[in-house]
Amino acid sequence: MIIITRCSRLALTVDILSTAACWAGFLYLLGTGIPGMNPGASLAQQIQTSIQLLPTLRTLSIYIAIGVLCSLLFVLWVRYYRHFSRGAWRSGKLSPLDDSAVASSFRLSRHLLHKLRESRWSVIHHDPDGDIARLVIDVATLQPPSNSETFELTRAA
Repeated sequence: MIIITRCSRLALTVDILSTAACWAGFLYLLGTGIPGMNPGASLAQQIQTSIQLLPTLRTLSIYIAIGVLCSLLFVLWVRYYRHFSRGAWRSGKLSPLDDSAVASSFRLSRHLLHKLRESRWSVIHHDPDGDIARLVIDVATLQPPSNSETFELTRAA
């Protein structure tokens, strides 16, 4: 999922310029650092040192190319998804769920949902179908009635 934040053109421009400046500084330091590893060496020795680093630079360039390719594929996938899912693309804020919607989605009573939120700890046991089979909250053990779709609070001794 790509998280899109709204920002002004000024903030975007500052972000792009600072990123470009940081990359330029990194490349400058890399370019001056490699010959500087052998400060008293002649030009021929510096070239020899640079040639010894070629396999490392080749490997690094392969990693960078793969990263760029993966990023490009990801951006293309997002644009494709946006284009073909016009109305399904979610942009903006989702409306908050109220207690009754949360309780009904988990097949809990609103009272039990309130108890679950108030508890310091809870253990939720699921049946093989994925529904909630049993809840253990603080010192109370909660089990569903055998023929009910909503849980009711039952205290264990």
